Amino acid sequence: MAFRLSTIRSSDWWLTFGIFTLILFGMAAIYSVALSQEGGDFLNVKKQLLAIVIGLLCYLFLILSNYRLLRSYSKVLYGVGVLLLIGVLFFGSTIRGTTGWFDLGFFSFQPVEFMKVALAVILATYCAERARRVFGWREVFETIGLTALPVFFTLM
Repeated sequence: MAFRLSTIRSSDWWLTFGIFTLILFGMAAIYSVALSQEGGDFLNVKKQLLAIVIGLLCYLFLILSNYRLLRSYSKVLYGVGVLLLIGVLFFGSTIRGTTGWFDLGFFSFQPVEFMKVALAVILATYCAERARRVFGWREVFETIGLTALPVFFTLM
């Protein structure tokens, strides 16, 4: 318990403040749009509140967990993300004009959202492994290559 309290106390409070500020501005914008519409079912507000709760639970989970373990799985996460992006080209469903979704019946998701996290993890791992050296052109092109592959499949 003491570990968790010290972890929460030592977390980045400026980042947390920024997150909550963006949440408040986003909710205010969505709420104002819902107020201006006739019918006023506030469905988008309810969906966003659910997404905020899920996001905050994930945030707390990551604060309290040893996120450094992701470093050892970064290549696997990246590979799974690229495979999901390729798979959605063949097996994806078209929702709102975009063939970028996996429809599992009760749940639909876009692999590009998973790939955003995987790309952040692999780039953080790549940069952390080379933190003691000066970044040269080779490192710049390698990071561009790591980013270009999922971008290419996303654009497809």
